[in-house]
Amino acid sequence: MTGPGTWRGGVNESMVNSTNNLYLYTEGGINRVFIRSQTTPGTITLTATSSGLTQATATVTSVAVPVVNGLLPR
Repeated sequence: MTGPGTWRGGVNESMVNSTNNLYLYTEGGINRVFIRSQTTPGTITLTATSSGLTQATATVTSVAVPVVNGLLPR
């Protein structure tokens, strides 16, 4: 993962201590991941690789949200 985000891990149900690992397990080559945005906007790119599977890359762009006195303006 690159960019202004924090890797939080994937969904490894019923697996103890599976949060925040830099790896995750798949079921049928599928899993979901969690990335928390940071206060700096920008492009976050995640690349997944696994033996026997095609490499995949996903990119999202976070944007700044205006905050006034701790609240979002209407």
